Amino acid sequence: MADIDIQEIINSLTIVSNKRNYWFIRTHGGDFYETFLDNDYIAIGYDDIRLSAINNAHNNKNLLKSFL
Repeated sequence: MADIDIQEIINSLTIVSNKRNYWFIRTHGGDFYETFLDNDYIAIGYDDIRLSAINNAHNNKNLLKSFL
């Protein structure tokens, strides 16, 4: 196993200004990022929506809303 240099990892992290106002949204590892960005929405806590349903919605905002 390789040695891990914690300080090197810390030094490589991006520093974000505390004056910056935004939410970091982890979209299933980035899978839904483009869809959310293109359609101006996000989904929070909808574990019962299947990935296949989202994929088959073809970025149709009204169809995606019908899953809620």
